[in-house]
Amino acid sequence: MDSAHVSLVALKLNESGFESYRCDKPITLGINLVDFAKILKMALNDDTLTLRADEENSYLQIKFMSKSNKIKKN
Repeated sequence: MDSAHVSLVALKLNESGFESYRCDKPITLGINLVDFAKILKMALNDDTLTLRADEENSYLQIKFMSKSNKIKKN
């Protein structure tokens, strides 16, 4: 950890942890984990979570889908 209290964490999302998984090539994303945790806390227990990364535009789309098919996007 540096003087700004920034740390580097490596997280690998394996195919076995997902019902449906597609990754055309490995990519690296920089994500603020505090903000990411806040977003994930918005999900309900029965929500489906979709993560979609766009390497070209350098963003991560997070989509929650409830069983009633109401979409919450962030």
